[in-house]
Amino acid sequence: MRAMGVTCAEIKTGYGLDTRTELKQISVIDQLKKAQKMHIVGTFMGLHAVPRGMDADEYTDECIRESLPAAAGTGVCEFADAFVERGAFSAEQAKRYFLKAKQLGFSLKVHADEMTPSGGTRLGVELGAKSADHLLKILDEDIALLAKSQTVATVLPLTAFCLGEEYAPARRLIDGGAIVAAACAGIVCGKAEKQLEVISQVSEEQTQQLKQYLAQTPVSVRLADTPYIFDIDVRLEGQGHTSRVRIVEYHTNIVLEEKDGKKLLEKEIAGILGYDMYCSGNQFYGGDGIVKKGVENTIRSVGRLAHDGMAETDKEIIDIMLNG
Repeated sequence: MRAMGVTCAEIKTGYGLDTRTELKQISVIDQLKKAQKMHIVGTFMGLHAVPRGMDADEYTDECIRESLPAAAGTGVCEFADAFVERGAFSAEQAKRYFLKAKQLGFSLKVHADEMTPSGGTRLGVELGAKSADHLLKILDEDIALLAKSQTVATVLPLTAFCLGEEYAPARRLIDGGAIVAAACAGIVCGKAEKQLEVISQVSEEQTQQLKQYLAQTPVSVRLADTPYIFDIDVRLEGQGHTSRVRIVEYHTNIVLEEKDGKKLLEKEIAGILGYDMYCSGNQFYGGDGIVKKGVENTIRSVGRLAHDGMAETDKEIIDIMLNG
């Protein structure tokens, strides 16, 4: 991740289903925070699944009584999260858990409306959650609630892809006024010194300013015709001026800066990926095939092939999300 320019990552617990194992996962997060030269955000996801031998109410009570206070005592995790879904935890159970989490100093996130309309988005808005995540099955009335709140709608298309589900309705969320377009949020509410957390501190006043900006400013998002998996070309117009920035292959690799038609920065794109592969010893050589001597070498070859093969899949996912 660091090699591709990622400087911030969130790590969740939720795979232990008992206090001791959850604390072990938190310990790993803490070690990574100290060892990695990137910003790592810890999230305690106590309500992720119901363990064997218990029902959802019993496990919710255990989390409130034991796991949440123990997790808060470590000081490692900033957020508490819960999976509000049929077969997992109800909105009522999650609310009890979240109220205790807020008392203990956690900010909130919620896995909401992923498989069914489950009330997760509504609960997140009610309790002031920082984000409502997934949203594959979100209802129009809940989009309207998001639009009136500071809760950010987070869509995760690769989760839907792996589950074989329809993608979250990103276009409906944007058109409905929910905070989804991070670029627009950054223009109004952003703090450049926060780098990748540019919109991590948004006030109620700024939220209203953002909504006014979106209502008055034409914003369009189109799928780029490009051979690159990651290629973002941002163009702005206003008060008689124009500006443009293009970022290719990884999000710190700015290849073009332009103001009023004058190029302030331009880098050659061709060969960037090949050079990066060369630096990390991953380049192809003449005569290379997919199946190579040794299992590890074959896996590496398949991985490099999958990188290119996923390029078209990524484009299809983005096209479906934007254009329905």
